[in-house]
Amino acid sequence: MTNIADTSLYAQFANAAYINLDDLQVLSGRNIAINANQQNIIPSTLGEYLFDPDAVSNIGKDVWKIPNGGYHGNDPSGFSATLFEKGNEKVLAVRGTAI
Repeated sequence: MTNIADTSLYAQFANAAYINLDDLQVLSGRNIAINANQQNIIPSTLGEYLFDPDAVSNIGKDVWKIPNGGYHGNDPSGFSATLFEKGNEKVLAVRGTAI
């Protein structure tokens, strides 16, 4: 059964599915958080909390990552999906078309 904390997390990843990462050379947590904020998708504090292992609040903690091959950017049909993982947890976030 999903609790309120899970529902909140899934809502954050539903929003994070809209982060355009096509121009990033390196999918580091810091770069994801910066892009999310610059694109007005996720505020910097939340982006750092979710993805940046070097953020002060995350020292010694596991953060969400996008594994190699875990980002499928906008294809010709407008489909895009991102796989986020943290430890054994995985969340697949699929977004609507952007065309």
